Amino acid sequence: MMDHCRDMAMVKLYPETCQVKCDEAFEVPEFTPPYPARVHPLAEKACKDANTWLLDHAVQTMFTPEKLARFSYCPMLAALAYPDATGKGLSLASKIMVLIWTMDDTFDDFKITEMEENWKKSISLVIDVHLMMKSSFPDSSLLSHQLVELLEKLPSDNRRVFLNFMEERILQHATMSTVELSPIALAYRDHWTELTSLTRGQSSLRAAYQFQEFLLSSLSEMHNRQANVLPSMEEYITLRRQTGAVLYFLVLIDIIEGETLDEEIWCSPEMQRLVNATNDFAILHNDIWSYKKECLEFGNSQNIVFLVSHYNQCSPKEAALTVTKMLYGKCEEVDLAAKELLKITEPKHRHVVNLYIRTCKDLISGTHEFHKNSIRYK
Repeated sequence: MMDHCRDMAMVKLYPETCQVKCDEAFEVPEFTPPYPARVHPLAEKACKDANTWLLDHAVQTMFTPEKLARFSYCPMLAALAYPDATGKGLSLASKIMVLIWTMDDTFDDFKITEMEENWKKSISLVIDVHLMMKSSFPDSSLLSHQLVELLEKLPSDNRRVFLNFMEERILQHATMSTVELSPIALAYRDHWTELTSLTRGQSSLRAAYQFQEFLLSSLSEMHNRQANVLPSMEEYITLRRQTGAVLYFLVLIDIIEGETLDEEIWCSPEMQRLVNATNDFAILHNDIWSYKKECLEFGNSQNIVFLVSHYNQCSPKEAALTVTKMLYGKCEEVDLAAKELLKITEPKHRHVVNLYIRTCKDLISGTHEFHKNSIRYK
């Protein structure tokens, strides 16, 4: 069995610790969400428009036609998560959804032979996007601190090279020198301009913070792949709460729905429990569907199914069943958190809180519907 195990791309990273049973064919377990899936009536048009928008920024120069085809269905998740949004709100959500998937693939496309180039490309994207958002909130200490956090993400090997590169990039922006932005950075600038035209208050600052968290956590995940770091399941879920960009997509509720959630409510334990349970569901669900392609074909070690299989010393099939049980548990947690949140919510805030609860449930059912029909992991 060990010889068979070493044939798997994933296990080659840890041959000395491979004790999992990997002689069974892997299939995604059956799962039925407790909430009905709903889709926006303008879904197809919004999906087409978002993909056209992406190509208008020349993102096709960065990816193969096969990868572009896998991105094409991604905006549909926005239509499933926001089935009641206005046309403008759905357009905003659809664009950022397809852009997030392209960014995710940019960080995932890690080749050890091109390590320095990959890190420079990723650092440039993080800095460029950060400075776009910082220009909207120049006095935000929160965003300033996040740039400091970037220093902690730099790899120890050739750290001085990357630090110099980072400083040069920031200086180019500061002195208004010609800064060549990647197609993805240009697309995000367009998105950020549209978002801040709708609101520049607490909602957009919250969105800026969450998006920067997504980018910084993606660098951490990239470092884990490079260094063959095998995190604990708790560490992995904590990190994935940001790399999945679900929280960014949820805080867009304010902008898409034209509401403003009070900061005290957003920071409450009940609201954080609601959004974290929804976030956990989305990332666990994604890992089940992505396991076969990303782990077995591409050797990506950052996947909950692999971690459960590894730490529980069970087959990937058994691990996937364990993670599926976790999905049902997350749905129960969403329901409980929603009830507790409504109990503490004053009547004047119940409308916007109900929007968050509704969107969390739509995102859960929509995530499942999306993966059933998407070709991304097939």
